[in-house]
Amino acid sequence: MKLSVIVLSYNNSKYLRQCLDSIINQTHKDLEIIISDDGSTDGSADIINEYAEKDERIIAWVHKNMGVGASFNNVLSMATGDYIAEVDSDDYLDLNMYEELSKHTKGHDIVKAGYWDSQDLRNDIAVKITKEPISLNLEKMEPVLRKHIFCFQPSLWSAIYRRQFLIDNDIRMLETEGAAYNDTSFIFKANIMSDKIMLLPDCYYHWRTDNMNSSTKHCKPFLVAGEYSEMERYLM
Repeated sequence: MKLSVIVLSYNNSKYLRQCLDSIINQTHKDLEIIISDDGSTDGSADIINEYAEKDERIIAWVHKNMGVGASFNNVLSMATGDYIAEVDSDDYLDLNMYEELSKHTKGHDIVKAGYWDSQDLRNDIAVKITKEPISLNLEKMEPVLRKHIFCFQPSLWSAIYRRQFLIDNDIRMLETEGAAYNDTSFIFKANIMSDKIMLLPDCYYHWRTDNMNSSTKHCKPFLVAGEYSEMERYLM
């Protein structure tokens, strides 16, 4: 199973090497790694180009700033993998993450695991979305029960998504300025359109929440409101 890993980079050179090392050293080797640098000014582009020269699986796209949504959508259109994954450039992965998720792709549009809330490197907190592996057949699920798939923390990056499923249902990010919560409407669309989702109890992704430069620390409220407007538009 070929997996396209989308890495969204913007001024995270402090953490970028740890992030990229955790991707290129995955035990699942059939990877296409597309790195979008959204106009960084801290030397991130130099690091990305350095890695691209050493690993033929890496495609480096260094461009002027256009925001997370537009960057992601453009890279998604470049991807050729059977499934896609997304990684923020200040986070990192356990080396067996994609091998474990890929074991459960058959028949599933989405395979989702838990994650580590990395408040600091000495005190990671496990955030599990289920107590045991569970395959949700949403096609056969009663509508009143289907709402439970929206009770999980969105965490786009702790899952992999079947690429053709995203294309067929026109699932993209909202292209607003800047960053923060751009995955909200994306995950909503994916959840309502999927037929089968696999949920895993283990945690593989390390979400760095102690980075004060993170986009989630500088979010404008109207951008979040725009995500909910996009959900309503998609439902119409």
